[in-house]
Amino acid sequence: MQIIRGEDIDPDLSLKLKAGDRIGIIGSNGAGKTTLLRMILGEELPTAGRIVRGKNTKIAYFDQKRESIDPNLKVEEALGEGDWVTVGEQRRHKTGYLADFLFEHHDQKRYIRTLSGGEKARLILAKMMLESANFLILDEPTNDLDIPTLQLFDDALVGYNGCVLMVTHDRFFLDKVATGILSFEGEGRPLHRGKL
Repeated sequence: MQIIRGEDIDPDLSLKLKAGDRIGIIGSNGAGKTTLLRMILGEELPTAGRIVRGKNTKIAYFDQKRESIDPNLKVEEALGEGDWVTVGEQRRHKTGYLADFLFEHHDQKRYIRTLSGGEKARLILAKMMLESANFLILDEPTNDLDIPTLQLFDDALVGYNGCVLMVTHDRFFLDKVATGILSFEGEGRPLHRGKL
């Protein structure tokens, strides 16, 4: 995937992502980080420049408000109908798959509206990993996460074969996970650089 953002940020910015790239986006609030994600998702148009997505690009999005799952479903229902899910080439029972994301059997029967922020984040991640996406876009994924959930995120992202763009203020998380940084500095002008 190639992302080119024009004069509204920096006329010289050209960002190309390849499999395995995990780019952290950092900067002050209001600098344009979430706006850039919305442009990549096609929810907003750039005022200049362009965004080019590969024809086989399939995006999974983790929104910072965690509104991508229906709060009236039970945890097990969020992964679709039936008792089985497909993870890559492997068929897994939902109970075991959800246990990998720290949901005990009784937790899997709970309504999503009763989950904490960290529990919702784990469920969204579990659901995203089933979508066969090759490009993850994560907007503030580490908000409200406890240490076991952070470790789960670290492991899942480091082992992920596709591309990842993640907006976060968590420098420790980025230091462990990111392969590069897009930093919005000054008046929202981005500077692409290597690992923190």
